[in-house]
Amino acid sequence: MTLTDDELRHAISAGFSAILDGVSRVRHRRARIAALGAPLSVRQSRNDRRRAARERSHRPVRQQPPLTPYALRMDMAKSGNVQLTELGRMVSDEEARALEEWALCEEMLSGRLKSASWDLGRGGGGQSASIPDAWMAQLSAHACRRSRLSADSLKILMAFTALQNGSEGALSAAQYGERFFPGARNKRRAFLEAVAGVAGQLV
Repeated sequence: MTLTDDELRHAISAGFSAILDGVSRVRHRRARIAALGAPLSVRQSRNDRRRAARERSHRPVRQQPPLTPYALRMDMAKSGNVQLTELGRMVSDEEARALEEWALCEEMLSGRLKSASWDLGRGGGGQSASIPDAWMAQLSAHACRRSRLSADSLKILMAFTALQNGSEGALSAAQYGERFFPGARNKRRAFLEAVAGVAGQLV
């Protein structure tokens, strides 16, 4: 069966979202283990237990992705029940797809997807760190786009990527707005508008 371009993009986007979600769960689990430390013993004092609880409560909270996943965006469009994020409403379908692909390519190049299995659905088990051959052309195109962008555009995209991929240490959209647009009245929106502006350069 031959898939249309839209069906292929939908399938790819859904797969990307599943991969990134799996990476996010692994990160969260590792952070939880690190925050908990060794299991609490029965003899541990009440103050120690309270201190451990306070440490857990102060763990950094993963920021919500600013962009609605492309596959979900297409599903919403088909169902007529469109509930996009603020950034999602600022960009076109093509710009949303380009931003999502940018974030995934950056994740690949950083090596953070190397533990994910690329063989799911084909006997399921690999833990290969190599990038699939089918993605080499995409990464090459990504590198070309990267080389054409200004330093300011790259800074905005790096911040967006950290938020979208749930990277450790990522700031909030408002905090990135404070960093890049300190004079803006609504710093969160200023940052999101900057991301939307750069998205137009990716399509």
